[in-house]
Amino acid sequence: MLQSITSEHVLERLRQENSWWATGQVDEEYAFLPKRQYYDLLFPLIRDIVTRRAAVLMGQKRVGKTVMVHQAIDSLLKKGVSPHQIAYVSFENPMFRKFKLRELFDICKDGTGQKDSNGWYVIFDSIEYQKDWEHQLESLVDSYSGSKFVAVASANLSQHLNESGFGRFSTVWIPALTFYEYIHLQNLQHLVIPTEMEWKGNITSFFQSTNINLFNEHFIKYLNYGAYPELLWNKKAQISLPQFLKSDLLNKVIQSPLTSLNGVQNLNDLYALLYQIALNTGSEFSLEQLSQQLDQIEKNTIKKYLKYLESIFMIQIIHRVDLNGKPYERANYMKIHLTNPTLRSVILSPISATDPIMNQLLETAIFSQWVLKGEQNIYYAGWINGRMQGNVEMIGKSPIDRDYQWALKIQWSNRFFDSFFDLKSMFAYCETNKLEDAIITTIDKSGSKVSNKVKYHFIPAALYVYSLGYDSLIHKAHLNF
Repeated sequence: MLQSITSEHVLERLRQENSWWATGQVDEEYAFLPKRQYYDLLFPLIRDIVTRRAAVLMGQKRVGKTVMVHQAIDSLLKKGVSPHQIAYVSFENPMFRKFKLRELFDICKDGTGQKDSNGWYVIFDSIEYQKDWEHQLESLVDSYSGSKFVAVASANLSQHLNESGFGRFSTVWIPALTFYEYIHLQNLQHLVIPTEMEWKGNITSFFQSTNINLFNEHFIKYLNYGAYPELLWNKKAQISLPQFLKSDLLNKVIQSPLTSLNGVQNLNDLYALLYQIALNTGSEFSLEQLSQQLDQIEKNTIKKYLKYLESIFMIQIIHRVDLNGKPYERANYMKIHLTNPTLRSVILSPISATDPIMNQLLETAIFSQWVLKGEQNIYYAGWINGRMQGNVEMIGKSPIDRDYQWALKIQWSNRFFDSFFDLKSMFAYCETNKLEDAIITTIDKSGSKVSNKVKYHFIPAALYVYSLGYDSLIHKAHLNF
């Protein structure tokens, strides 16, 4: 007679994954890795056992979520929490998926001999693989007010959280490494010093570099390897990018049970779409163009696949506005960005500072770090006015103050600094929308110039990306994450 998986089998596996039950400490591979700047914001949320809410951490695979929760376990142990009241369960192991969250919690209590349900910290990793997880987690929060439950996911679970568990979940998006974090983790802070700049008539904090050429060299390294902590620390992984790609970022995400659940019927078509986006990240797309490029895949299928790629944090889409900053009635065009710039190097190959894709990849880097701030609606502008075809790479609008917006011309070039009056599209957009200030990125030139009472600030692109990463951390700290 064939055996079935029992709670005893599960407990045996859990003992292996929860080494601190026996040793009182986490494995060295987690304890001694450098902590991200985001860790200081994340740990208080995990540690908070008083607020009756589960913490739900979401983010792309390989951005360090599992490492951070193990570092949190290490911190909890050092603060005196009993090792027998901390449990980690990862649903990447299919063995656990047939058991309810409550059953797994009971098995952990039995295995450690801690029958008291209060004072526990329970972490459920890869929660997206567990059916009906949101209702189960809500039930645990309601039943065990004296314990903390944490869910970790490599998929966007916002829809599930909106439909269930109102007031029971605190959600956090864990992004890929920002350029600001990269500089600090590499101990390169000496390359940046604080300064100030004028913006809309006020003085605001900014940064300048002590060596912009060296700073730019590290920026290119960041684009190629810096967004994923594992690539940053593991030089062998940088050399073997195809294996890194195959084993984790694509196989475990795209070839997962989630694909069929989201209506993906043809993995080859899904891969082809992702590769097309990676090749042209930051470019303008239409469903018609994509269909033609992908051997006439139906537009509705492409829509479905784009939605899935968004849900697993592989891409992000921004929509177009016209010269007046208004959305088009028929949204035929859109820009599609990879979630972070390093993803392109992982899927295709590393780039150099002179690569033709550099402008679009810079745009992807800027967009990926702007969205971390969360308080802006971001678009791009494109229009035809008579014989003039105009575009502005990024437009930001405040959802609170409709009159507040900003415009950004993204270039990995000093062209417009040297030929200021070639900025015809930027001039047209700023003057039409009565903007007072705008930003143009450069390679290494700084300064400001005025046209028709609009002040145009020229900022080295790497410094601008660095400042966005810094601002996102400050913003999240202000909001208590």
